[in-house]
Amino acid sequence: MKNNFRNLFFFSGLIYIVIWECFRNSQKRKLIRDGILKINKTGRNEKVMFKIKFMFITILLATIFLFSAVSTALTEVNFKEYKATRNTKEFRLYLKGVGEGLEWANEELAARGSKALYCKPQKEVVDLEQYSEILNREVTENARELIDDMPVGLILLNGLIKSFPCK
Repeated sequence: MKNNFRNLFFFSGLIYIVIWECFRNSQKRKLIRDGILKINKTGRNEKVMFKIKFMFITILLATIFLFSAVSTALTEVNFKEYKATRNTKEFRLYLKGVGEGLEWANEELAARGSKALYCKPQKEVVDLEQYSEILNREVTENARELIDDMPVGLILLNGLIKSFPCK
């Protein structure tokens, strides 16, 4: 998935540069020939430079918006995707982030005086391997109850609740 975004970004940038260079050179020659473009001492026309900067910033912002919308849509992994990607490096990073986020949320609840979601011993540090074991155990124990669109974060939370119950 990461390589697809890298390739998409590279090729869209390459296409943009080629089209921009062709457009810029042809338009500049036409404007000079027609006498519209008058070059100053630095070799630039200020009005044209302003329009070029405006177009560049507009295209840049549109590209950033497009990529942020695409990446936001791909942030949650469900059970169906878990079955296909559970052994990839990207999924392991995702699992670590979800596990740490749940731990932070749990600690914040406890700090505010609310009931914690699960009660992990204070000195115990849960690492990626433990998150992976807890998730795998939860999946094998409850395989019949899990549906394909269930978020992996919810499955991990249920596993953490069972692994570290509050008394």
